[in-house]
Amino acid sequence: MKARNETQGLLALGILAGVLVFAFNVVGPWSFGGLPAEAACVLLCLFALSSFMIAHRQSSFEAREAWGFFTAGFAVWVVLEFLEIMELAGSFSLSYLVVPALTVPAYALLLAGLYKACRAVPKPRTANAKTAAALLTAVAAGAVLAGMLYYGKLDALDWFYAIANVALAGWSIYALTACLENGETDAPFKLLGAGLLLLAMHSEVLELTRNGSGAYPHMVYAFDGIRFLGYLFLIWAGERQAKLGA
Repeated sequence: MKARNETQGLLALGILAGVLVFAFNVVGPWSFGGLPAEAACVLLCLFALSSFMIAHRQSSFEAREAWGFFTAGFAVWVVLEFLEIMELAGSFSLSYLVVPALTVPAYALLLAGLYKACRAVPKPRTANAKTAAALLTAVAAGAVLAGMLYYGKLDALDWFYAIANVALAGWSIYALTACLENGETDAPFKLLGAGLLLLAMHSEVLELTRNGSGAYPHMVYAFDGIRFLGYLFLIWAGERQAKLGA
């Protein structure tokens, strides 16, 4: 019960932070490079990491390995979000070297967690989920490729981010579709799939719309609401897992 109360508190704080920052962002455009939105994302990311740690502690033996991968992946993700703040503040100039190096372990750990989570899904549902996930991932890959051609984003780093984000989106879609009709025991993985899918979408849109200076059009700040929602789904996933282990 204590673990569930802790995760419910994290979810409530996350909702409050996300709603307040997004509301202020919509009402009045930030005049200093989106720093408040990035700061909110670091906070929400820390809430998600804390929720994952509690979920890992409360998980059954079968699910503990998957939650361990999610926890480790989000520990690296926190660093990535913090580097975004430093870059926006103008105090960090090596992001294009360091960020890709950190993105590899972050995405690899999250993909490993999704793989472990999907293996726990009942086998009769696997075939339909694979078909649906393959089709939706193909559509996502086509949309990303079209965006890369439209924006002229075809260098090695652009391909790296595109492949990483499509891979994360694909496994997230699989986790989401595989668990969609299942019961309460798979609810955490449904929420994880939804949250990571939103984060992958947001990440790729930012990569496509960044200009040569590393900034992206102000209109995209409204898209931060999707990133906030993604983090809230992840915090909620930890709360569902804590409820199952209570």
